[in-house]
Amino acid sequence: MTYSIREIPASERPRERLKSHGARALSSAELIAILIGSGSEKNSAIGIGHEILASARGSLRRLSAQPVAALTSLAGIGNARAVAVHAALELGRRMAAEERDEGVPVRCPRDVHEIFGQRLQDLPVEVADVGRRQVGAGFDGHGGDNSHSQSPERGSDAIGR
Repeated sequence: MTYSIREIPASERPRERLKSHGARALSSAELIAILIGSGSEKNSAIGIGHEILASARGSLRRLSAQPVAALTSLAGIGNARAVAVHAALELGRRMAAEERDEGVPVRCPRDVHEIFGQRLQDLPVEVADVGRRQVGAGFDGHGGDNSHSQSPERGSDAIGR
């Protein structure tokens, strides 16, 4: 059985958490729940958000690649909700593709990740140990297996300090 949003304490509801803690504090399913607005008779908005993500195996990238009609096949998702989800995904893609302001310094691995991460995330990567020996290979992993992903905080390992 799923819970109605009304049954969740006010401080734990997605909209309220976004206002008090920021969007990064919410899961993707909770952000989708905010987009779709309300649940259905059988499922809460958060439950529908989880179902939407599950339809794309948990990947926002896979979700954005699906046609709108794929979402409308899910219970509780009509054309308006499916289009709203796809519009939000496209806005995120466009934001990530925007050029960084000229002259802004690159000071740390996080800056490099913010500038190039979106453009490079589908390229293969190699992972090395502290002795710079290859220990694995894969993809950056956004939306998939991220066991080989390099954290921006630990980027010094990737850039050979």
